[in-house]
Amino acid sequence: MAAALRRLSENLRVTLVLLPCQYASGGEVRFGRTLPGVDRVQGFKSLMSERPWKALGEEVAGAPVRRSVLHLGGDLALSLLLGRALGAPVDAFALRPRWPKRVRRYFVPDERTLERFLKKGVPPEKLRLVGHPAFDSVEELDPEPEVRRRLGFWVDEPVAAFLCGSRPFEALHAFPFFVEAARLLVGRFPELQILFPMAPTLDPEQILEALEKAGISWRGRVRPQEVELDPDHWARVVWDKPQEALSCCDLAVALPGTNNLQAVALRVPLLVAVPLNRAWEIPLDGMAGHLPLWIPGMKTLKKKLILRRSRKVGTVSLPNRLAGLPVVPELIGELTPELVAQGAGELYQDREAQREMMVRFAELDRRYRGASSLMARAVLEAGAEEEGEDA
Repeated sequence: MAAALRRLSENLRVTLVLLPCQYASGGEVRFGRTLPGVDRVQGFKSLMSERPWKALGEEVAGAPVRRSVLHLGGDLALSLLLGRALGAPVDAFALRPRWPKRVRRYFVPDERTLERFLKKGVPPEKLRLVGHPAFDSVEELDPEPEVRRRLGFWVDEPVAAFLCGSRPFEALHAFPFFVEAARLLVGRFPELQILFPMAPTLDPEQILEALEKAGISWRGRVRPQEVELDPDHWARVVWDKPQEALSCCDLAVALPGTNNLQAVALRVPLLVAVPLNRAWEIPLDGMAGHLPLWIPGMKTLKKKLILRRSRKVGTVSLPNRLAGLPVVPELIGELTPELVAQGAGELYQDREAQREMMVRFAELDRRYRGASSLMARAVLEAGAEEEGEDA
């Protein structure tokens, strides 16, 4: 998104504001500073207390400073609060029509969401159909053989990736769980090379603690670079450019999340798994998120609540939600590594299912790609129009 804005305006300054989130890992600031096009990364609380825009003033070199807030996730109320402090309009990429009187424009991913907003009484002039920006995060990558060589893989042997999520509560449980599933998978298909692309926001020390607790052997100086599946198979762990690593894979097993859409954009056959074996560790919003788990029976109660909710949701992966039909297979509930390895093996062997999946993936890519450029242009054009009206 930042890159799309900078392509349209060289004079633009982009600040990435991280809103408070109970799902954060703590590595978001560090990762945000690596993003091209971002001038400044700051937490919401420190930004509101320091108010650095006050030092900038209302004019630079005699020209008025135009400010705007683009909300891309988290609590919209906080973005509106920031907009009020800046004296700036707020545009929002959203799936629900919250605060319609205070949002200048809603960006929505598809027609179904657009209809939902219209039924809630949001004026059509406030709505813009754009697609989904996650597809735009997949850039032009190196050719597959070159990536495989750089990762130390055999070029002619297939690669399967296990994606453990970007949130600590996900990865700390999913990584050892997926290591066991990968061990069982290569037991059936020894030609498979296994890869773990890790989210750059995760803390390697926490991952090491999870591996040691699970009794999993690993290699690497500061962070795991390889983990042992069996004496003859070691899986590669990639911390840099995980998206590039995913691009060279023939199969992916993932928790639900944005990485599902990246697999779609990269045309990697995907199985989505949601092991709820330790569901009480999942952070929740509302009263359910504040259950006193130290009281006997509370963990069981929270687990039941989450299992019940998962049955009502129906589908969890973003590709299936966007398509409105089962594009990728899902495994949800109290899972075992054996079940996940079996599901991954079935998808790996089913070439016809993979071909049908690739057709669906291409349709989703064509339909949803390009959101970042559309939003960037709309934000800048709206600001220019308002400046002209003020004049």
